Amino acid sequence: HRQACDLVTVECPFSFARCTVRQRRNEIDEHMHAHAAEHLALLAIAPAALLVAQLGRAVADPVKVAAANALRDLVRGVRAQGDNDTMYDVVRAGDIPALIALTVGNGTDTLRKAVLGVLHSLSLFDINRSGIMNEPCAIDNLIALLSGDSDAVKEAAVDLLFMLGVGTFRWRMEGAVTPLVALLREGTAHARDVAMKLL
Repeated sequence: HRQACDLVTVECPFSFARCTVRQRRNEIDEHMHAHAAEHLALLAIAPAALLVAQLGRAVADPVKVAAANALRDLVRGVRAQGDNDTMYDVVRAGDIPALIALTVGNGTDTLRKAVLGVLHSLSLFDINRSGIMNEPCAIDNLIALLSGDSDAVKEAAVDLLFMLGVGTFRWRMEGAVTPLVALLREGTAHARDVAMKLL
């Protein structure tokens, strides 16, 4: 009886995508029709949320790199479509504090470069640009990466600093002058070009 009774409370069929509605079975069809657009938006952010969760798990770096690259591509794809509501939802799923934490620590340079790519893509949205700038340690982490061993990570870090417009906020760049000058001397051609713009 419980499998077919119209008065039994059931979850929305989109619960797997984070729809939290629970209604009587006889009201679910009405909910599905009334909230079709919201369900499509949930489907758009479900992959982003799953990818962010994968980045936070204790899995091998190659798995995290693949998740970061997929998240970066997803954010870029949603932005290219120009659907502002869906864009905002996907952007919100890109957990900035978790991503910032992955820029330091025991991860590989390949992982750091991939995560910096995600942050760069997320910074294409104004709301995220300020979110990254206001995240404790974010700018300090990026500045520290300018002095690392990997040219690819240095390039990704200086690109993100430029994208964030940090050069216009000189007060945020106190510790960046020395590594930026070092990039002018020893960095790749691209890193030198961006470092010059920041200085």
